[in-house]
Amino acid sequence: MSAILATADVARILNVTCASVRAYERKGQLRADRTAGGIRLFKRSEVERFRRERNEGLRSQARG
Repeated sequence: MSAILATADVARILNVTCASVRAYERKGQLRADRTAGGIRLFKRSEVERFRRERNEGLRSQARG
């Protein structure tokens, strides 16, 4: 599997919509590089970091 992921790939990994991935990137929660044409490209390591932090946050909220 590639170390560089497109928005749709990230959405599939995180089980969210492409619009959510774009929102995470706009808010600075998920870092992406952009091509000259503006296409977002995400490093797999960055997606995994985001997923870990997101899961930890969800667990903390569930505990109250």
